[in-house]
Amino acid sequence: MPRILCFLTALCLCITSSVCAAEIFRGVGEYYAEPTETVQAANDMALKEAMRRVSEQAAVALRSKSVAIDSELTNDEVVMATVSVLRILDRKFTIDTTPEGGIKSTATITAEVDMEKAEEMAKKLLDEKTNKK
Repeated sequence: MPRILCFLTALCLCITSSVCAAEIFRGVGEYYAEPTETVQAANDMALKEAMRRVSEQAAVALRSKSVAIDSELTNDEVVMATVSVLRILDRKFTIDTTPEGGIKSTATITAEVDMEKAEEMAKKLLDEKTNKK
């Protein structure tokens, strides 16, 4: 009986920690396509924009460095990294036509983001960007 209780406790902790590590975000992206572009190409670009917006909401790491000499700012550097490990739960597209005959695609997504993994990856990317300079 104690083994079963330990197993159930461990299982509950695993489920709780995996649920807490993920958050739900919503992103909207738009793309205006030329009349020569396809609807699929417009949808792909709108989806890419929506995913970028989810990434920006989910995990952003910043590092800044400012240098002042005699109370005068001589160097100001800000490095930003955004990364997310997302799983799209729902996606919807709306298509409109523009007066010029082009296509406006709007993608709306609901995505689950693994916050721990995203934060870890963003910090690593930020370190790489900072060390290159």
